[in-house]
Amino acid sequence: MVETYKRKTPLANLGLEKVSPSEQKIGKSLLMTEIPYIAKVNLRGDPAKKIFLKGVKAALNIQLPKIPNTVSGKFSEVQAIWLGPDEWLLTGRSGAEAKLLKNLQKQTENMHVAITDITDSRTIMQLSGGPALSIIMKGCTLDLHPNVFKPGQCAQTILAKTNVIIHLLKFDKKIGPTLHIYVQNSFAEHLWLWLIDAAPT
Repeated sequence: MVETYKRKTPLANLGLEKVSPSEQKIGKSLLMTEIPYIAKVNLRGDPAKKIFLKGVKAALNIQLPKIPNTVSGKFSEVQAIWLGPDEWLLTGRSGAEAKLLKNLQKQTENMHVAITDITDSRTIMQLSGGPALSIIMKGCTLDLHPNVFKPGQCAQTILAKTNVIIHLLKFDKKIGPTLHIYVQNSFAEHLWLWLIDAAPT
């Protein structure tokens, strides 16, 4: 009998799939959940060339962000995260990586671009609740105060000695911030446990 490979998240050893989101509450007001298997594509190209921007828009139906540390699109559909002057992280629904690649390759054919499927390189942790940003600032040197780091912004940084991308989705005055942390799979368990340890009880 042929054994089939069962896909596992980088946090599989923690048994999170057996826990409902409401039960992943840390302390009194912090909610932490993993969002695995989201399609992720690294895109590199020259934003100074209109033909490149036009091709990407035709492929994704969104404009690439050109302002540093900003995000365009919708996480529930297609999203583009600014990583550098000529680099973006594209995300899409789980299983959509093949379609993203195909559309981009078709619309940027014969252009000087690099398109790489990195779906299985990172997972996403979603944090929401009042203490989320203050917890992150315990292991990060960036100023993440709401007056500085605002919804729709992103940043690459070091958190708990781990390379991450932080994206602030929204900030509710009553509930607090909701943000995504993109972390490499090999460091995901370390970061998850660090966040739990750093959270107020």
